[in-house]
Amino acid sequence: MNTAITVIISLIVLGFILARQLREQPIKEDRGFQLPILLCVFGLLEIATSFEAETKGLTLLSVVLLLIGLFSGAVFGWIRAKNIHLWYDKGQLMRQGNIITIILWVVGIGLHLGLEFLSGHINPASASITNTSILLYIGISLAVQRYVTLQRARLIKVKHHDKDSL
Repeated sequence: MNTAITVIISLIVLGFILARQLREQPIKEDRGFQLPILLCVFGLLEIATSFEAETKGLTLLSVVLLLIGLFSGAVFGWIRAKNIHLWYDKGQLMRQGNIITIILWVVGIGLHLGLEFLSGHINPASASITNTSILLYIGISLAVQRYVTLQRARLIKVKHHDKDSL
């Protein structure tokens, strides 16, 4: 897939994710990690496809910058999860993102894209590999955010049930 298509798909996915995260929604613990896993698989496929075409241009620095960018996705997912509003409404545990959610998504993706740009600037031959990692970044970030949010929800659920039993 070329970079323009990757960017368009990534923007559509991100728009969908932001719209869902800003809406008040019940937490569904049984939902699983389907979307993050799907995004990670597509991201890995894109990187693998680019890697096949560009193996001679890949440097250690390119790999390190790619890994830092992906690790930042996990960090930003963790921070977003800690800032999502969780509460009970009529016996149902609810969640909703806020302006911090949007800011963290924008800053995190900006950092990731900045690292991609830096990698491509330092080593133009590796640009296609690092430029295809955005879907993997979003998948990792979303998976960590979901995991941490579910952990927080379980703690709140335990506290809520302990309070009701008093």
